[in-house]
Amino acid sequence: MRQLFLNEASIRPLAPDFDGAWGRLNGFIQTYKKRPVGTFESRICSECYLGDIQLTPDMNLQTFASDTRGRNIGALLLGLTKHPYIDDGSRQVDEYLQSRFTISKDNQTIDVQGIAAAHLHDSVAIGFASETYWQNVVFTLTVTTDGNERNFDVLCVSSPEHFEAPVVKMWVEDRAEIVLVESAISCAQKTVRLRDDHGREKLLSVAARLIRCPYVVEIVNSLPFNPQERKVVRSVSNAGLVEMVLTKTDAGYGLVVRTTGRNERETRRIAEILVEEYWD
Repeated sequence: MRQLFLNEASIRPLAPDFDGAWGRLNGFIQTYKKRPVGTFESRICSECYLGDIQLTPDMNLQTFASDTRGRNIGALLLGLTKHPYIDDGSRQVDEYLQSRFTISKDNQTIDVQGIAAAHLHDSVAIGFASETYWQNVVFTLTVTTDGNERNFDVLCVSSPEHFEAPVVKMWVEDRAEIVLVESAISCAQKTVRLRDDHGREKLLSVAARLIRCPYVVEIVNSLPFNPQERKVVRSVSNAGLVEMVLTKTDAGYGLVVRTTGRNERETRRIAEILVEEYWD
């Protein structure tokens, strides 16, 4: 699982008073609670002790938590973090030390640590909704190394709704563990439908092997001939369909396989299994 990284750049501007700080911290907690727990760990990485974070001009988080009005939220936040952003000896530490990480905000270039750490760990930053700028979800991070600049899109959430944003949901789906579901249909009951044309016998032989795969539901149909195709897996779909081509045949015979894949990642993994274990 991945960790969330505190976006320290969102601490400012500071809240004007205790009530403003309370609302800001409550929004942060509500955002944290919306994280997909199967994707993110329970701790948030911070470069510094969270109690030292300034909330208002005359109050930090430790002071806030000592007030009876802020005790519950403050105590919860103080127990959430771990540090540092980058562990000594990790593969990320060299790039972190050798490069400069910046974003453009209000026509100014500002250095960032939490967003940089999220990028280096292929994760997501979490911050405070301190101003409208942080209502965005995707931020362009510029990494400058030895005078060379590279730009990367990095995600930073600052409201519960951000975890429902399509770009965030897609990010989570792309990194979720792939768990394949087996078909409830026995091999003997799986349907094989092929056009009655040239190459059918060859395709029947291939289909007989493919339906032994527990992730195959049926053989949907033959493909039109693809004599120029050089890839066995011609395409996969979110609906679990895999188009496969016998690239060793002159005509490029092919068939469509319906699998138990529930999205493109699962279907692509099943296609890999078909090629590795059931293809000639």
